Amino acid sequence: MDSVSLSRRRLLAGGALAFSGMSCLALANQAPTIADQVSAILARSASSSYLQAKLALDDLIAPTPPSVPHEIAIFVDAVKQMAGPNPTDPYKVAAIRKVIYEGGPWNGNRPFNYDQADPFGRKIENKLLSTYMRTRLGNCVSMPALFMILAEQVGLSASFVTAPLHVFVRFTHPERGPTNIETTSGAHVARDEWYRVTTPMTDRAIESGLYMRALPKSEGIALLATTVLEYLERENRQQDIIAVADVILQANPRDALTIIQRGSAFGRIMQAEFLAKYPTPDAIPATLQKRYWMLADLNQRAFEDAEKLGWEPSEQSN
Repeated sequence: MDSVSLSRRRLLAGGALAFSGMSCLALANQAPTIADQVSAILARSASSSYLQAKLALDDLIAPTPPSVPHEIAIFVDAVKQMAGPNPTDPYKVAAIRKVIYEGGPWNGNRPFNYDQADPFGRKIENKLLSTYMRTRLGNCVSMPALFMILAEQVGLSASFVTAPLHVFVRFTHPERGPTNIETTSGAHVARDEWYRVTTPMTDRAIESGLYMRALPKSEGIALLATTVLEYLERENRQQDIIAVADVILQANPRDALTIIQRGSAFGRIMQAEFLAKYPTPDAIPATLQKRYWMLADLNQRAFEDAEKLGWEPSEQSN
């Protein structure tokens, strides 16, 4: 398949270009871009909590009501009381599970459930913590996020783990070793083999660290930032997508979906500027040819880079 055909196929599937000629002085006087704000949040990952990072990232999409952190604090107190003094990690997990998934005074007798109407969070707002707290219906972004927030607050060492189009939580059991927690299903234990069957992935994707790898906190917060990318896609803000993707990939270069989203943004720019206007590449004016082929190359290389990590085209974006 030639590069033109390949680019046409890939651009619709899912370093930033300098399009501005503004001076450094003019840029310095501008308000921070959304990429600047995401970068600042990720830069604080070592000193901020998952709660602080999640709320800051959500605020880039929609303001978080002040009641949310207050409600989280109530949940944290409930988990600590249930776990008891000097609790083991399994007791902490059990307490978090009860506070989230079982009705009681700690959650206003409103337990949290999987959102069967929007399980993948196709509505961006459904991935926000504020929506999850209000509706009590979540997906594979909001549900592991709340679990991780509570886990961190009570001193449980846990990490995000990804599978194709899925996120779950893992903690290290003192006797059984690494234990997967499936937060979309009552926070019950799930074996690695279960994820290999329900979310098929290549051996290469595991070997490269694309999937089934416990993410360090910096990469975990970068994972939460991918919701901002989805918001920017909905708003058709292609240059912002590229800039924010660059920030996320600095924190986690093995994030194949972000690589794909970045490449698809170049493809959509190419579609708007060239493919929608000219019947063939040969019809593009000579003065624009260089830009066209640059966009085509960046689009194609993104998919090639993701495939090297073990990503497959069948993993369609949400």
